[in-house]
Amino acid sequence: MSIRVFVMKKSVKIILLLTACLLFSGCAKKAPNCNAKETKELVVQLAKEKYKEVVDGFGRSMIGPQYQSAPDMFKNVTFEVQNIRMTNYNDKTGSYECASDIRIVESGGKNLTVPVIYKSALLTDDKKKFHVTANFDFETAFANPIR
Repeated sequence: MSIRVFVMKKSVKIILLLTACLLFSGCAKKAPNCNAKETKELVVQLAKEKYKEVVDGFGRSMIGPQYQSAPDMFKNVTFEVQNIRMTNYNDKTGSYECASDIRIVESGGKNLTVPVIYKSALLTDDKKKFHVTANFDFETAFANPIR
């Protein structure tokens, strides 16, 4: 196993452990389902932030502390939620547990499919707002890239 692959795998594991769940809020009278527009928009927003963290982490691990990502580096990268599946619905809380893939297409035409598990739920203190938490599996995605 090359040092680069080992460092990448180690970096991905650390990043996944440190930021296993991200939280963003939206407004609603009830939690939107897995395929709702507002849920998918928040999942894409989380995916963009996580992707930037992962790419920046790889850059720092490969190049060193002097690595700086260009502000427009992610400008031409597109994200799309695909293969959406509801894995669980909780009647008591009104929350949805979901699984899907995030298709990331870089400007050079490279594709990456990232498995994601996410949850859409009402906030306990304010039933008019919901939140989405997501766990992205970049380790699997980098191990099986689509070109």
